[in-house]
Amino acid sequence: MNRQALNLKEEAAKLESQLESSCNDLKMSEECHLLGRFLEIVKKDNAKAAAVYKSNCQDDQNENSCCDLGNAKCCFGAALANFSDDLDKGCVGKNPSLAINNLKRSCQLGSGMACQLLAHFSDIGIPGVVEKDFSASLKYDFEANRQLEVLEDRTKLVAILNSMKAMRTPSSGSWSIIMIDPNKEMEKLMPQLGMEFWSKCYRDNSPIDCRHLASFMYLIKDSEKSATLLRTTCDEHKYADSCHKYADVSPNNQIEF
Repeated sequence: MNRQALNLKEEAAKLESQLESSCNDLKMSEECHLLGRFLEIVKKDNAKAAAVYKSNCQDDQNENSCCDLGNAKCCFGAALANFSDDLDKGCVGKNPSLAINNLKRSCQLGSGMACQLLAHFSDIGIPGVVEKDFSASLKYDFEANRQLEVLEDRTKLVAILNSMKAMRTPSSGSWSIIMIDPNKEMEKLMPQLGMEFWSKCYRDNSPIDCRHLASFMYLIKDSEKSATLLRTTCDEHKYADSCHKYADVSPNNQIEF
């Protein structure tokens, strides 16, 4: 073993020792999560990593550990492409139902990534675990936008609802193309979302929800109110994303979302 490799091994051992001390002795939740990541990525000890994630999730309610624990247990292959193939070997017992429960908890605790994964699973459905529910998918999607403050409106409801969707057929594993009926989904979902955004914007004075309400007003073809909300959120809250979007308003009040 050359000197450089030996030094790296020694540094890794020191780092592991420091993380273990901070986690076990000082009870530092973020350090525990880092210890889990170290065990998973560096040591390739996925069983120990899962144990650390589980403890940190249940005892300290660390949303990142809950999310990683859910991902690891889930092992849905390509759907969780951010994990290596090696991680699958550490999924002791492979329990998709437990994984989804952990993701739901992680989403509730504030992990936008967990909310995004739940939106994806609700969109495609997982036989025996998650029902295909497009309304639930959109709700999780909006929650992910709030948590991550990703305000580029990935949902873009009209575009999504009218688009051709590629879906994997659970029974055969083959891909098929379906057309989602926009009218039924819009009728069910839009009033509820609109009231939620309106309430949090005006009652709670939340700039994020005012920004979402502006998107909502645009989607129901009220560009003037949408522009007014963007301008107000920009002027009163100095909310950067609203300022950027308001700057995109053309002379005829057409907004590019």
